[in-house]
Amino acid sequence: MRSKLSMQQRIIILASLTFALLSCLPIPLTAQNDDAEFERQMEAEARALAQTKPIHFVSLLYLRNPTLESSQYERVVSHFYASEDKDFRINAFAGSISRSIRYDGPSNFILFDKQVTDEGEEIRIPKLNIDLGSPGPKMLVLTTNSEDKLIAWVIPTDKRKFPGNVVRVFNFSAQPVKVKVQETAKNLSKMSMEDFHIQMDQTRAMVGFTVAAYANGNGYLVARKRIGIAQEGRRLIVLFPSPTNPEKLTFTNLTIDSGPFLQNYSDKEITDRNVEYQDSYIPAAQR
Repeated sequence: MRSKLSMQQRIIILASLTFALLSCLPIPLTAQNDDAEFERQMEAEARALAQTKPIHFVSLLYLRNPTLESSQYERVVSHFYASEDKDFRINAFAGSISRSIRYDGPSNFILFDKQVTDEGEEIRIPKLNIDLGSPGPKMLVLTTNSEDKLIAWVIPTDKRKFPGNVVRVFNFSAQPVKVKVQETAKNLSKMSMEDFHIQMDQTRAMVGFTVAAYANGNGYLVARKRIGIAQEGRRLIVLFPSPTNPEKLTFTNLTIDSGPFLQNYSDKEITDRNVEYQDSYIPAAQR
């Protein structure tokens, strides 16, 4: 004889079956999902913002001027920039690339400091003023001139102008150099830049890299080593005067990042400009 179940018993059985079914489902990794969702939101926000106003994604590479005694102690550039109607601080340590910033202002990019007058008014003191050109990713190579003023060069880093499987060499010096990457050799005049396209037959390759420079009528070897590059990877090698011996060149070997570029935030203020950190000038020529 079939027994009749009360409404309450039916509800209890249904709830039990639902719980058992849910228990069989995989448990999500909440932290990873949250991080992935955050990145998707930031990328979507960046795309939406780019449709309404031009966006520049800017990273900084600071190189100390070894001919100026004062710049020997300036191990970091730490200034403000304005974007999204707010002011943000960006730090760039000597010899290494800063994080990328998302800049939505005009092509005329300004780094500035802030100062409060005796009347309590906050004023901006420009430290660098440079035309970024068209919107997109780019790197600013910073140094100081003979008057110890901050100056910069713009290097586009979007994949149309800086494609994959390329080693880009920037001769950031007054000395002519000869560079050989794999089997291709090129002469670079002072303050010039050349691209070397890498032949790749695997996911990662070690390619030969040799640089000879000329100073006072004499040639000398700057580097002879092998550098690694991944498939579709991009390398930027910057040659510049050595901080310990300005008559000779050294270099830094940098990987160009393709993003994603997230939201803006401020770096911590550097209160001691002589702060100790791993200066990438020294190991750069040994990597």
